[in-house]
Amino acid sequence: MMPTRQIFYFEAKKRLICFVVFFSLFFLTPGSVLGEQGDSLRPRVGVDRVVGFFDAIEPVFGYGFLMSHHPSMRHLVKDQFTSYQLNISGTTSGKQHWHHLYRFPSLGVSFYYADFAYPDVLGEVYAVMPSITLKHKIAKGFEIVNRNSLGMGYLTKWYHPTENYRNNAIGRGLNIALSLNIEAAWNIYGPLTLKGGLSLTHFSSGAKAVPNKGLNIPAVNAGLVWMFNRKEGSNELVDPGTIAENHSQTYIIPSFGFKRVFPVGGPLYAEYGIQIAHVFSINEKIRLGPAVDLFYSSSDKAVLENRDDKQYSFGELAKIGAGISYEQVYNRLTFVVQAGYYLKTERTDVIPMYNRAGFRYQLTDHLLLNYSLKTHLFKADYVEYGLGWKF
Repeated sequence: MMPTRQIFYFEAKKRLICFVVFFSLFFLTPGSVLGEQGDSLRPRVGVDRVVGFFDAIEPVFGYGFLMSHHPSMRHLVKDQFTSYQLNISGTTSGKQHWHHLYRFPSLGVSFYYADFAYPDVLGEVYAVMPSITLKHKIAKGFEIVNRNSLGMGYLTKWYHPTENYRNNAIGRGLNIALSLNIEAAWNIYGPLTLKGGLSLTHFSSGAKAVPNKGLNIPAVNAGLVWMFNRKEGSNELVDPGTIAENHSQTYIIPSFGFKRVFPVGGPLYAEYGIQIAHVFSINEKIRLGPAVDLFYSSSDKAVLENRDDKQYSFGELAKIGAGISYEQVYNRLTFVVQAGYYLKTERTDVIPMYNRAGFRYQLTDHLLLNYSLKTHLFKADYVEYGLGWKF
């Protein structure tokens, strides 16, 4: 049998490889990062709707499996299964500068259903996720499409100490739902477009309940898009927006959150953090730079003092981390992904790498809101709520 420490580092390496692969697939696609060249830099005509906002509907079928990202989850993986998704979206009008930067992305809502091939224990999931779809034209009638969705999902079964003890992945019914998709799209006839690609879908409570290992579903997908309700729009910019200028920016963001730890039924612990990031504008879409974090966890205090039978001071419990921040800008809204490493921590039983994915919204020229999920690779730590300042 593999020693405990070897299992720990084996799982850490496996999670890190998965994180790097999916980060590369879903966030470093040419259209979303580098911008487009040549003819694509010319002004394009936007899209208006005859009635309402939506102009496309897309049924999607997925074929995937439950990823066993921890040894204790292997009994939950039974077989491959089919997922069903319905996407309703509308193409941006072109009246704001960022619409042109991203080649008229689509905004919409995704509805998702699956049974994980183990409905007796994992139940079924019903999810609703707002989404944004970015497009990169390769040739006439052919595009690479990157759709990212974030919302909520409801799982019909979760852990119970006597009635459903085999479900050691999910601790409550209502969970965060995240879906990342990269697809090839072929326009086969007029309003009809055929799509096929890869996806990763994730469900977790953000440590609001335990157990909280989360569910990760890699899948291959196929879908058919029907475009309707469209007429030619305008290139006129009604709102030039607040797209980043080509200079560096510094953020200070205090944040807080809550989490539960084992045993099941324990109290809700408060978590605190301060993040300082200095990012550089690579172009109007992308910022990149170093980040430093200071964390204090009341759950760490409870776990360590119970384990070691001694008191820990604030200085001993404080965690220091450093890493890199990647930001994708959509006018006042910014999508943020970070990867970091703990330089100081007392928790030797936790993977020393942490990640953050979430959103920031610029309220004023300096004041911003932060909502993000802090994780240890694919395992959720807690949801962060913050109010920060940009210099």
